[in-house]
Amino acid sequence: MQKITDNVYAETGFRGCNPGFVITTEGVVMIDTPQLPTDAIRWRDEIAKHGSVRYLINTDLDVVYTDDIAGLLSGCAVKEA
Repeated sequence: MQKITDNVYAETGFRGCNPGFVITTEGVVMIDTPQLPTDAIRWRDEIAKHGSVRYLINTDLDVVYTDDIAGLLSGCAVKEA
């Protein structure tokens, strides 16, 4: 995970996925999710240090990844736009 600016983080080392998140005054906006459960847990724990996930933007929603999303957001309220 790389800190791009004070409020922007990104991961470019994952194969097939480049998740990131932006910290806002209203909470965290996550862009994509890690594919492996171990990576998703690590990301969830890191994001928790910065606030609650308010929004999740998936740029490529594939059925294969729904378990990862569920694991990452367990306990979070999810609202469809």
